[in-house]
Amino acid sequence: MFIHKSHSKSNMIYLFNQFGNKLDNSQTKNELTKVIQELVESKSITFEENDFNIKNYGDLVVHLQNENKECKIDTIQKEIVMNKAKRIIHFGKCSYNLQATEYSSIDEIFSDCIYISKYGWIPSVRRACKIHNDCIFKVDHINPVLPKKTLKEMANKKQMKRIKSYNCKITRGSFTINFE
Repeated sequence: MFIHKSHSKSNMIYLFNQFGNKLDNSQTKNELTKVIQELVESKSITFEENDFNIKNYGDLVVHLQNENKECKIDTIQKEIVMNKAKRIIHFGKCSYNLQATEYSSIDEIFSDCIYISKYGWIPSVRRACKIHNDCIFKVDHINPVLPKKTLKEMANKKQMKRIKSYNCKITRGSFTINFE
């Protein structure tokens, strides 16, 4: 079985963790590829609900042989996307004033925002889309396209921020206050 080189080590570990197979993070990508090939050949994987809609061994083999298009971007393309996002963020920092930016119309900002919205796993893109959506002159509302992995990570971070534990222990006589 051939695994396409666009699949990163962390992506393969994430995929097989969803199936309940814990892979060793300290291994190299080549060692990990051999372990994955052994798992697929021995057919010891139980297919649970996952982010990639893989239901059987055929789907898994096809997924691993094809190019990974999620979160994969070359450096030139990323530089273009980051520059467009920075320009939109600059537009927001200048109180949505077109004269203070390189843009000549709102339509240019809208087209740049549409272009970068497909790269939603990049935090600057999400921020630029939020700034565009907050603008009162916007043409239309644009939501960035987010992979399921990014959505789960964002939900976990939001939940971690909400969890707060306040304790106060009062005893008679002298008072002891503990904050944990």
